[in-house]
Formats: sequence, structure tokens, C-alpha cells
Amino acid sequence: MDESLSAENLRALRELLAQVIARYGSLDAFFAQIYRLLDYPTTELPALHADPVAGGRHRLRDAC
Repeated sequence: MDESLSAENLRALRELLAQVIARYGSLDAFFAQIYRLLDYPTTELPALHADPVAGGRHRLRDAC
């Protein structure tokens, strides 16, 4: 397997790094933000439980 990057991939990598550094200031700050997002997930909302007796558009049809 060839380990070298093509010129197009190298350009894309440099552009990505430039955007990350412009937004976060450093790669360390970027990775710290990623870890924070993984450690503190969004708030989970309680699940809604439909009343199975009420039926609905997607209920199973009774076999005749």
C-alpha cells in the first residue's frame, strides 16, 4: 500500500488544518472541544409512548 498523499489530498488536508486552526486556535483546542462534546451529550428527552388501544395510522391490521 502506498503511504504517500496525493497532491489533491495534501491540499485538502492543509485547508482543513487551516480552517480548524482559524476557528479553534490550535489542534489541542479542537480536540478538547471534541472530547467535551463526547463527554457531555445533549439532553435526552423522555420517550413518548403511544396508546396501543387507540391504534393509529401505522397500527397492525387485524387478520380476517
